[in-house]
Amino acid sequence: NTPHFHIDCWLGNAQINLVNPELAGKEVHLYIHGGLSEVKIFVPPGTQISRRISIVLGEFTHKKRMNLMGIFKKSKQPIDNNLSFHLIIHGSFVLGSVHVRY
Repeated sequence: NTPHFHIDCWLGNAQINLVNPELAGKEVHLYIHGGLSEVKIFVPPGTQISRRISIVLGEFTHKKRMNLMGIFKKSKQPIDNNLSFHLIIHGSFVLGSVHVRY
């Protein structure tokens, strides 16, 4: 059972939260089409990302979310990779950005 998600985003912004225990250990296919907008995808730490999306005059980024409160905490919480999965991002995006954050 491989989950497939389809997102069309034109002239706006979208946030996709894929932090879900039901996706743990699976291969998830995300199809994104659109442009002139921004798409943010939130995934659990340890998620493997495969990029098969073409970006025209835009950007694709994949990095850790910045948490200002985490800077001031003395004790670091361990990373829980139990929710991680393999995310494959397909599609095409024009004049916009796709950001993957964990």
